[in-house]
Amino acid sequence: MQGFTEESESSLPNEAAYEKEKNGVTWPKQLNAPLEEVDPEIADISEHEKARQWKGLELSPSENFTSMSVMQAVGSVMTNKYSEGYPGARYYGGNEYIDMAETLCQKRALDKFRLDPAKWGVNVQPLSRAPANFHVYTALLKPHERIMALDLPHGGHLSHGYQETRECLVCNKKYCSRSTSYLVFIISDVESPITKHRHQPPIGIDGSRVEKVLEAVHIAANKNTVPGDVSAMVPDGIRMGTPALTSRGFIEEDFVKVAEFFDAAVKIAVKIKAETSDQ
Repeated sequence: MQGFTEESESSLPNEAAYEKEKNGVTWPKQLNAPLEEVDPEIADISEHEKARQWKGLELSPSENFTSMSVMQAVGSVMTNKYSEGYPGARYYGGNEYIDMAETLCQKRALDKFRLDPAKWGVNVQPLSRAPANFHVYTALLKPHERIMALDLPHGGHLSHGYQETRECLVCNKKYCSRSTSYLVFIISDVESPITKHRHQPPIGIDGSRVEKVLEAVHIAANKNTVPGDVSAMVPDGIRMGTPALTSRGFIEEDFVKVAEFFDAAVKIAVKIKAETSDQ
């Protein structure tokens, strides 16, 4: 191997010239700049969304407030690595620490459900319930096979696919249809004080109108289909849950107040529909 000599040293770029050339490379600077500097418009929209969440009541059962520690994890250097495959069997190199993190997550999942790792395995890669459902289906079903699931108006999910039964859940249309994680309030039979005094049939109100009234007073819920609905855009139900508000520290007495807000919103929606039904 040829030694390093003054002659070979002279073939290296001049340090000053190298620094001048390096300063012309601008993209690394953008990688380290904050969002406010790189894209102020998106940063401004994000701040508006933060303000909306801060001043409003989030009642969607599939939403919650992410903890600071989770935000740090999902926004960490781990996002820079492509890790297709599973621990110890990746399609890319450089996954030593990704493997450690995923293996730890698998261990914690098995511990949580008190399962023997010698007998059980766990897939911790799905990022939401929809891909988790798909993982289960592809593991259990052969092509063209079906699995029984609830239809969407009965508390099912879009990722459940087609249902195999036509039986409906039992519910009282005056009150609500209960699922495991949230409530769907059926509000089509709410009576308007106006029509009640006139001895006319009650004016039904749909979930779409109630959702809009709630949104106008900074309460976020979502319209939801219930058994018998024919339109997903104008359904009779409102779907709501408690995860986000319990994360903010709400207790039972706070939810009593939330229920009062909801009741007031329904009455306002009914009143508006009654006043505009002839127009």
